[in-house]
Amino acid sequence: MSLITRHELKEHWNTFVAAACEEAFYQIYEYYHHYISYVGTKRGFAIDIIQDAINDVFLYLWENRIKSSAIQN
Repeated sequence: MSLITRHELKEHWNTFVAAACEEAFYQIYEYYHHYISYVGTKRGFAIDIIQDAINDVFLYLWENRIKSSAIQN
């Protein structure tokens, strides 16, 4: 896994909301998945609960990508 910069992450976000680009969406998911999993385990949540929550958030983002175009950060 290569690390992406904040600038690249913002470009991925803009591509995702503008063109519903699956690759850009995956890059965003990959960028945040490990970090959110880490925070969840540190908070004492079970890994299956954490995974479900992450998937719910990203499913919501995918389904509401048109509404998300106004989000800049």
